[in-house]
Parts: sequence; structure tokens; C-alpha cells
Amino acid sequence: MRYLDKILSGTVSPQAIWLPTDKLLSNGAEEYADSVKVDGKKSSVTAARTAFTFSAEGQKLLAGKKLWKKINFTRYTTMKFNKTLLLTLFALPITACATNDGLLSNYGSNRPAWLNKLQQLNHTSDGKFRIIQVGDSHTAGDYFTDRLRRRLQQQWGNGGIGWVYPNAVKGQRMATVRYNGSGWNTISSRKSHSDFSFGGIEARADGGSVTLSAADGSMDMQQISIFGKPVWSEQTLTVNGREIPATQNGWQLLHTHASLPMILSSSMPWQIGFINIERPGRGITVSAMGINGAQLSQWSKWRPGMWEDLAQTKADLIILAYGTNEAFSGNLDISSTEQTWRNYIRQIKNTPAQRRYPDPRRSGIFENRLRQLRQPPCLAQRNTTNAATCCP
Repeated sequence: MRYLDKILSGTVSPQAIWLPTDKLLSNGAEEYADSVKVDGKKSSVTAARTAFTFSAEGQKLLAGKKLWKKINFTRYTTMKFNKTLLLTLFALPITACATNDGLLSNYGSNRPAWLNKLQQLNHTSDGKFRIIQVGDSHTAGDYFTDRLRRRLQQQWGNGGIGWVYPNAVKGQRMATVRYNGSGWNTISSRKSHSDFSFGGIEARADGGSVTLSAADGSMDMQQISIFGKPVWSEQTLTVNGREIPATQNGWQLLHTHASLPMILSSSMPWQIGFINIERPGRGITVSAMGINGAQLSQWSKWRPGMWEDLAQTKADLIILAYGTNEAFSGNLDISSTEQTWRNYIRQIKNTPAQRRYPDPRRSGIFENRLRQLRQPPCLAQRNTTNAATCCP
């Protein structure tokens, strides 16, 4: 419990506040008890929306600072890990909370640089703010990300569908698109080996076609970007009857315009990665790149050029939503796992798309951004055993 508190608290969003579970839930013990005794009597305070119980110490800390009503509890997950009941909690402040007793700690910058661009959407007619969440089944279900998508687009505009699978993936869903077709085989980096582009999902096209339709039934013209790899540089990929030529024989990003539904087809072999669908004009896109059962270490199966792929997505904010499957691993090497996560976070921050932001700690221009942007919060960690990172 304490280990996950430590490593997750170091990577949470600047918008998130970390609650140390060993203090709030177990009085520092190795196991969590769902009730405690105070003066010989059983005592508990239960949050009705989450149905978890604070320890006596946790209750006193929250009550003493009058923080109970200031916290919006989002979701919790319990699991058994080495015979220890583990519950890790994330919360977002409805109003700013800061204490000196170690109860609440903000491990990020109070002036995240990307807030500048997000705020600029209020003053432009064609700007985009792109969020990509990469993770395991909690991302692959596209439930949490869809809620985030809807909330942000309601305030800053609908920028489009964002990055989606090239074809249906068994046991996974996309909230914004529907698939229909035949002749395309979909594989994931969890179970297969290939030179996967960023995201770790690809469709093998060799004849046949797939149709992507908007879940809301919209049929507008869209800006389309497709990660694709042909066998020969002379190949073409057909999008709604229009042939899009390859520029080389390796992974590349193909651009075109097409109305929805969009039909992809080719009589020649292609590897197709994630597809981006954006509307003209300003707005937010939230893309869910998830794989059931995935661990962050499985990024090693993706091609070495995946960082170029990430840069080409022009993502303004990256969310990593991993940790559940690592926790259930019977041979988890904690030190190695921590180092893997830190290395990947460092590489994400070094991609060109993220380096365009100045370090907020060396600049005073974002001084009032967090206060201006409190409602609604831009980013919450929606699975409590997952790690999140905001870039830069």
C-alpha cells in the first residue's frame, strides 16, 4: 500500500490531490480494516457515493480541517494483493485545499503550462486541444474517457472523435465510433509481435474493407489522419473511393478529408494503426488508446519509432492509466517497474509535441491559470490503482 502511494503520488496530475491511504484508511498498518474501534465502540464514516470507510485517524484529519465537504470522490477500486486489501484513492478539490500536516499533497506544478493553450480556445475559432489516454482495460472500455470527453467538449467545443482503433477489437469498445466490415484482421501488442505503431493496435488489410461510422450518427466532413505501413511505396489506400498514395514503404501518417461513414479498403497489404478523426474548427479531442490486460512495460513491443508517432499526434496532454495488471503480477519486480515507468514518462516529456511548452517553474506567465480553471477540472484519475501523468 505504501509503495503504491509513493510511486503514484509522484506521477499524478497537477490538478489532482493525493490522499495518503496508509494514514486515511489503515492508521499506518499493512492491512485495511473496514471499521475501527474508538473508546471501545465501532466507529466509521462512510462516503455514500463510494462506500469506503475511513480509519479513526483519517476521520479526525478530515474533520479537523473541514475538508470532507471540499472533496469530490470519483471512484475507488479494491483488490487483494499478497493477502492485503488495497484501496488507493484519488480526489479532486472542488475548492483549493492546502494543509501543512501532510494530509493533502500536490505533487505537480500549480501552473501547468498546457493550461495556457487550453484557455486560448476561448479566443480562437479553429484551435485544437488534444488529450490522449494510454492504458489498460479501464481505457479500452472508453467509459471514463468518454465522460471526460463529454465534459470538456461541453465547455471548450467538440473537436471531433480523436484517435480510434482501425477496426473493432474483441472485448473492447469505442464510445464514439461503430465498425462494420470484413477481411481485416486486428491484433494487439499484448498477445502478438509486430512493429506496432504508437498505441499497440493494428489491423492487417489485404483485400476487404472496414466502415467507421460516428456513434451519434453525424455525417459531417472530417479531417482524417491514418497511421499506415504499406509493403511497397507505390501502394495506395482507398478512403471513400479516393486513393491516398503512400509516400514510403515504412510507417507513415496519411492525411485526407472524408465524410462519415468512412470506408477504408485496399487490394494490397497494409498495416493500419490508429486513425484520427477531427472536425474543422476549435475544440477538444479525448482519445482512448487502451488494451485489455496491458502493462506499461509492453510498450517495448512497439516499434522504436513510436516516439515519432506520438509527436505526430500533436497531443497536448498525455494520460498514462496503468497499474492494475502490474499489481496482480505474481513476479512483480517493484524497482524495475518503477524505473520503467519513470523512463517512459521522461521519454514522453522529451517528444517534440511536449517540448513546445516552457517549464512552468521557470516562468511566471501561468500564475493565475489554476485558479481561473477550477471548474470543471481538466483531468481526474478515474481508476485508482493507475498512474497518471500530465505533460510537460
